[in-house]
Amino acid sequence: MMHSQENSGGHLYVGIVLVILSKLILQILFYYSGFEALTADEFSRTALAASWAQHPTGRWSGVWLPFHIYLLGIALRFWWDLLWVPRIITLILGSISIILMYQFAKELFGKASIALVGAILLALNPVHFWLSGTALAEIPQVTLILAAMLTFVRYLKAENKRYVYASAALLAVATGFRYESWMISIVFSLILAGKAIFQFRNGKIDLREVIVLLIAAGIPWIFPMIWIVGNYHKTGNPLYFLTLVKSYNLTWYGEGTSYGNYIKTLLKLDPFATIGALVGLAICLRRLPRSGPVRWYTCIALVPFLGFIYLQGGQPDTEANLDRYLALFLFLTYPAVAYLLWGLVTSLKMPGVAPGWPLTLVLGVISVWQLHTAFRLPHNTDADGLQVGQRIQDLRREDPNVAQQPVLLERIYWQFLAINIGTNDVSTLLYDRPQELPAPTAKSVFLADKHPLVDCVSQYHFSFIVVKSPDLRQAVEDKLGLAPVGETAGYTFYKVPARQTNMDGIPPEACHLNITLAQ
Repeated sequence: MMHSQENSGGHLYVGIVLVILSKLILQILFYYSGFEALTADEFSRTALAASWAQHPTGRWSGVWLPFHIYLLGIALRFWWDLLWVPRIITLILGSISIILMYQFAKELFGKASIALVGAILLALNPVHFWLSGTALAEIPQVTLILAAMLTFVRYLKAENKRYVYASAALLAVATGFRYESWMISIVFSLILAGKAIFQFRNGKIDLREVIVLLIAAGIPWIFPMIWIVGNYHKTGNPLYFLTLVKSYNLTWYGEGTSYGNYIKTLLKLDPFATIGALVGLAICLRRLPRSGPVRWYTCIALVPFLGFIYLQGGQPDTEANLDRYLALFLFLTYPAVAYLLWGLVTSLKMPGVAPGWPLTLVLGVISVWQLHTAFRLPHNTDADGLQVGQRIQDLRREDPNVAQQPVLLERIYWQFLAINIGTNDVSTLLYDRPQELPAPTAKSVFLADKHPLVDCVSQYHFSFIVVKSPDLRQAVEDKLGLAPVGETAGYTFYKVPARQTNMDGIPPEACHLNITLAQ
């Protein structure tokens, strides 16, 4: 039962621990239900992090921001497991985000019961389940944003410059994970700059405090400026990352405008918060009109979301991508939604019934609905490659003699990334055609003349050849005389005998295969 009295704060801390433990148990059940990935980006990010871990260098330009690659790459240098190390990191950060939601809502409204409701809403959110189980950058970003908001609310209450610097530093790190953090930082910096100018003109602070606020306002923009300059230096376009993303989306998803997809996605992820968010924010402002933290929170919850809609412009996108993009903005509304639910339930006067019981009942209904949505996530076919990779890993363990030999595979457009992750290897898997974006048009080496294929097999000392397409299976059997030795997830495995790994007389330039990952 939810306790409405703040003197039950100890029980509520126990409650948040139970929420996190329950979430972890459900996350394990989520994996057992068959969940592997929300999008192929999980495998791509892990593969890039693994390549970085082998050859660490600074990344100053590109499309994907680098801090997530650094985070996973550093962890992989200590423990090389491409499937579970990134997932464990994300699971831990997902749990921390729930604690931060609790602390932030408690700091904002001063009531532990409201804070617990907000934490429960976050823990139950379907996309929080999906993102907490994958090696994507959204959960690290959410965790950093919530930590930054918590420390900034404490600054607004205590006027302690350590809190404002801490908030600015957390945002500075978040801006290296995802671009949505840039929009949060814009609001943060404008509020600080406006506060400095307004209070200085009214004689409420001196010049030294103005400088403190302006420095804090600038800290989140250290990395974005480096990134913009880096892109300009490499491509001549400081906003190259935006240009390429727009071009990619137009190529794959077409032109058009569909703002209704935002509402559709939000209703799928949480119909209760989608309907109640604006009402909750309005009630927060009405009941706490003089609260600086509440006014600031309302601004953070609304303005970045509107900025995202403006920049994204209703561009058609995949359902999984919209789930990810809207997640942060939905999560930020949960303190207000919790305040709304708590206010509605405590306003009910039911003789003989403690207010906590109706609130518990409401949360129970929300739990059933949200968990039902979470466990109905469609299967991502790109994740089928994990099974293929894990089968390769098993074969290598069974026969140490082939453990270091490369494997030649057919590159199915995004499944090849999952194969690398499942094999726990980004060095010795070679593919039958080069990596190309935005569309796979290169011809397979299997469909070339007989001699180039034989030369490739001899040059690289392949242990296995793994293909899926019927025409490639036929080519392997006809040109190399190999027979299938097994099948996994629709891929056929062929073992290459030692007689076909002789390099005598084979020039090193006989075959060129894709051995580098897309950057």
